Amino acid sequence: MKCVFVDRRAAVSIWSLMNQVASGLIARGDEVTFCRLDDQRPVNPPPAPEGVELVDVPVRRKRGVWDLYSQHKVFSAKFAQFLRERTPDVVHTHFCVPGVAARVVARRQHVPVVLSTQHETFGSMRPHYRLAVRHTQRCVASTVYVSRAVANSFGRSAQTWAAASDQAAPRHLVIHNGIDLSRIDRIRKKTPSRDPRKVVCVGRLVPVKGQRLLLEAMPRILQECPEVRLVLIGSGPDEVALRNQVSQLRITGSVEFKGWLSREASLRAMATAAAVVVPSRRGHEGFGLVLAEAMACGTPVVASRIDVFEEILGSTVESGWCFEEGDPVSLALTLCTALRLPVEAGRRAANARQRVERHFHIDRMVADYLRLYDVLLDAQQECCGADYPISL
Repeated sequence: MKCVFVDRRAAVSIWSLMNQVASGLIARGDEVTFCRLDDQRPVNPPPAPEGVELVDVPVRRKRGVWDLYSQHKVFSAKFAQFLRERTPDVVHTHFCVPGVAARVVARRQHVPVVLSTQHETFGSMRPHYRLAVRHTQRCVASTVYVSRAVANSFGRSAQTWAAASDQAAPRHLVIHNGIDLSRIDRIRKKTPSRDPRKVVCVGRLVPVKGQRLLLEAMPRILQECPEVRLVLIGSGPDEVALRNQVSQLRITGSVEFKGWLSREASLRAMATAAAVVVPSRRGHEGFGLVLAEAMACGTPVVASRIDVFEEILGSTVESGWCFEEGDPVSLALTLCTALRLPVEAGRRAANARQRVERHFHIDRMVADYLRLYDVLLDAQQECCGADYPISL
């Protein structure tokens, strides 16, 4: 099998996941290419696994809508030429840029299997991206969603392989993102013991991630738990406003801005924390990678009560604590409860780790994708190149 993965070169999270899938393909003798739109962003993706061919398509950096059109025009021409030369069996796309163009080009070039993974909720995308995704879904044999919450946002009834009633590939399938537990365990072994005063929040500093809400809750948290020290990890356009909020609330001595940290450094911070808080707003989280990673670290988690977080934690929420979305009082009371009950916190953290092992292990994600490629390719060969379903 010849498999091509498509996304922006700077899509670090995508390549971190697809590296694992690529390794699984290469281990069984398949050929893998990463075709990456290089939009001149100063971000380096993780190194590709040995044996992966890298094909980068440089385009003009986006400064406006017309640049977006230009990017897709240049990428589409180069990608079409690449497909004609290499004739892959599978093209797997992800985010809208350049995924929507890649899907159309791959269908026009008669690639046997084209599929897409949706990482974002439908409502969180800009209107023109929503339109483009809807239109190009007719080009794919199967659409994968990283959570049921994402599938629901698209109005789709999707299931996991485990729930599938037969061996045929569902048109809409849930494959949860995978967590590399061996990597996290190596980091945990090298980290010191937990700091009972440290609370960590990891995420890009943007309003939808909820750091403003967490800071709003801090005065009440400090009244109940005066020893708490909040560590904010991440960078983004909201940083100035957040720093001003800290100053206005007079909690400067209790909040530390760490800025952007590597994935390994962020995991170390979570592994040594008394709790990890994930206060994101509803409708903007497709999976909750930070939440799942904190669970894998065995760290107690406190998260906003939104659909996708309840999906990751489990319906009984025996794997952590949830507070009412957007409510700083609920956040403060919930976090202080978790900090004041270390035995219960430890029990729930152990449940969380077991849940990740059962449902979100990286090996399970890889096996699910490899099975999907095989089933789709077999079905396409059996039907002798018949067109994919057009229904949206």
